[in-house]
This record gives sequence, structure tokens and C-alpha cells, in this order.
Amino acid sequence: MEISLYSNTCLINADCNKYMQYMPDQSIDLIITSSPYADQREKTYGGISPDKYVEWFIPITKEFKRILKPSGTFILNIKEKAINGERHTYVLELILNMRMNGWLWTEEFIWHKKKVYPDNVLYLATECSNRNHSASFPETLPEWLIKLFTDPGDWVVDPFLGSGTICAVARKLKRNSVGY
Repeated sequence: MEISLYSNTCLINADCNKYMQYMPDQSIDLIITSSPYADQREKTYGGISPDKYVEWFIPITKEFKRILKPSGTFILNIKEKAINGERHTYVLELILNMRMNGWLWTEEFIWHKKKVYPDNVLYLATECSNRNHSASFPETLPEWLIKLFTDPGDWVVDPFLGSGTICAVARKLKRNSVGY
């Protein structure tokens, strides 16, 4: 395990599944992440079958629930997958399974990358400066969410850090952060 500490940012080059257990109970204000999508980026993440996704993800959410403050928020950037022209239900199954484990499902935001008009659609560019990572997203997305759900000095965790956008934005906004 490699740990790097930069001011208020701790980067842990290890699997969150194995090392989040060392984080204190109820110590985190916001968990925000973009977990590996089902059957996507096999070379980067190993590729998780949609049929096995819930089974793979639920044990991780138990650690999320343990480290999150009662007033904390969990945000997951996830996308369904179409197989043979039909949407797979793994995202819905994940939501229902998490609810059975005590999670509240309070809102769904849509990050639409073109033009539509419903109130819950976030108009943010898909471009970002990190072209070396296969799944990076623009800083404006986590910036909006971090400002919405935390205050300066609060703790933010990204268990699937990827290119580091969440921790970089948290640091810029004067939040403490941990990324796996």
C-alpha cells in the first residue's frame, strides 16, 4: 500500500475494499465516486459483469455506511448498460439492495452531455483537462456537488479515485479528502 499525504489530501494507492476498514466510524461528510461501470474499461478496471455488479458493490457500501456521518451524503456516478437493445437492471437492483441495507435514495441527478430541459439535468461539459485517464469527468461536476453537500474543513472520500478529480477539487475548495 502506498500512501501520499498532500496538506489536506490523502491518496492511498490501494483497493478501497481492503483499506477503508482502517478509517474511523462516522468520520466522513461526503462520499462521491464514479465506480467502474459494468463491463466497461476492462483493461483499466478489470470489467465487472452486470450480473455480478450488485454482489461486487454491496460489501463496499457497508464500509461506506460505517465511515459516513449520520448527516453525510453518498453520491454515485453510474450508468446503466444496454444488452441486446434492452437496459440491464443492475443499477435499479443496486439501488433496491442498498435501500434494503438502510440507505436512503433521495435524488437522481442526470448529467446529460447534450441539450434537454428537465429540472434535474446538470448542464456540464464532458471535456476535461485529463486526457490520460479513460473515465475522467470535468471538475465542474464534483465542484457543484462538493459545494452543495459540504463546508470548508469537511471530509470527502473517493473510493475509486481514478484520475484524482474529486480530491483535486476538494482541495481547491478547502475540504479534506481521501482517495483510493
